[in-house]
Order: sequence, then C-alpha cells, then structure tokens
Amino acid sequence: MQEMEQSYIYLLSISFLILIVCLLAGFYLNIIQLKSIGIIYGLLLLTPVFMTEKTETERNILIGVLIGLPLLLAIAFISSIATRNLEVMGVLQITEWSETEAAKYPLTLKLGTLALTLGITPAMLLSILVNIPGTVAEESFFRIFLINMLTPIMGKWKTLIAQAVAFGMMHWLAYNLATSGMITATLCGVILGLMYLKTGSETTICLTHMLYNIIVLMAG
Repeated sequence: MQEMEQSYIYLLSISFLILIVCLLAGFYLNIIQLKSIGIIYGLLLLTPVFMTEKTETERNILIGVLIGLPLLLAIAFISSIATRNLEVMGVLQITEWSETEAAKYPLTLKLGTLALTLGITPAMLLSILVNIPGTVAEESFFRIFLINMLTPIMGKWKTLIAQAVAFGMMHWLAYNLATSGMITATLCGVILGLMYLKTGSETTICLTHMLYNIIVLMAG
C-alpha cells in the first residue's frame, strides 16, 4: 500500500465532483467527445484509491511546480517551433456548445452565465473544467499507479520509460497526433515521471500537468 499526500486526496475528491459536472453537461448537450473521455477519466481517477493506506505530509509542492512547469512549457515550445503547432502534445478542448440546448438545463445555463462573467466562451470554460480532473486522472494512472506498481517488477528506470511511452501512445491515439506529438507527450511523461520519483509528491505532478494544459488552452 502507498502513502498519499492529504492534498492529493482532496484533489482527487474535487476532481470527481468537477468530472460529474462536466459529464452532466456532456450528456445534456450530447457532446460525444466529452462523454466518452469523461468516463475514461473517471475510471483512471479510481486507480490510486486501491493503493492508499494513509496520508502523509506535503512535499515541497510549490518548488516542484515552479521547476516542472517551465520544463514542460520549454519542451512544448521547442516542439511547437519545430512543428508549427502549439498544441503538439495534445490537450482536450471542447468546441461544441449549443446555446439552445444549454438554455434548457439549469446546470448548463449556469455554466454559460459563469463563462460570460469570466469573459470566456462556455466551450472554453468547459474545456478548462474538464482538464482539471483530466490531468489528475492521467497523473493518477500513468505516474502514481504505474510507477508504484511496476517499479518492484521492472526497476525504476525501465518503469520510467515504460510509463512515458504509454503516456505518449495514449495522447497519440486520443488526439490523433502526428508522430512528433507522440514524441513530445512521451518526453513530457519522462519529465513528470522524474518529478514524481524525485519528490514523491502526487500533488506536484498533478498541479504541474494541470497548469500546463490550462496555459496551452488559454494561449490557443
């Protein structure tokens, strides 16, 4: 059994709640992409639950994010220059939003009102929201679950490479990326894996990945 940071447990709980909101919006508005990937995220969020024995103290979360986030952005920037594609790694972005359908349901109506208050489109708000549980789900499975489960079997460095390749393949398949996008996602998986091995902080890698995705969304 693996000890988890208390802040990570809170983050998991919040992610489940936000995912439920996103899934409801997806079903109300019949956004197929959101419905399908949202269910997958829900399953991935469950993977660390069976590993948690007790909570532990936090581990230099801010420092880890301040180091890790620029590294991810640097990899993405270099890749975007080489491929002329800012979203080379693949970030989930919702583009569908029916004003007519949204007006029929209190939840989607409130989301639309909140988006206008924030000065962004409802689709952008939904994209930001789903990337909160999305990034926590991906880190929960690829880093936290796979690294803890495979390291005793494969060793630290083989596991690091294996989870990064799996992460890159998932992005390649989910976002229909070019080979360069898969390589970029794999490199980001290596960085996030190294961060987890170095800090042991679940919250750090989740927040780093989350902030990266949100920055890419807003920049796009």
